[in-house]
Amino acid sequence: MSKEDFVSQQRNGVNFLFGLLVVGLFMFWLWAALDGAFDLGWNADPQILWLAPSMAIFAYIVRFFCMRIFGFIESNY
Repeated sequence: MSKEDFVSQQRNGVNFLFGLLVVGLFMFWLWAALDGAFDLGWNADPQILWLAPSMAIFAYIVRFFCMRIFGFIESNY
């Protein structure tokens, strides 16, 4: 396997996990927002409304550093 293929697979894996996390956070955020707005009785934790965006920002920072590390590995392999 070439280094480009290896790094490309690692980048795709990080992007997939990042997307999965963000979609999950959005679903929890939407669940809490709808429950709070319409009093649906779903027992959603309202703290997710302010925690989910900060968790997504932290995940993006981790993704950014992963991409920098993969770029460093690819250029110095």
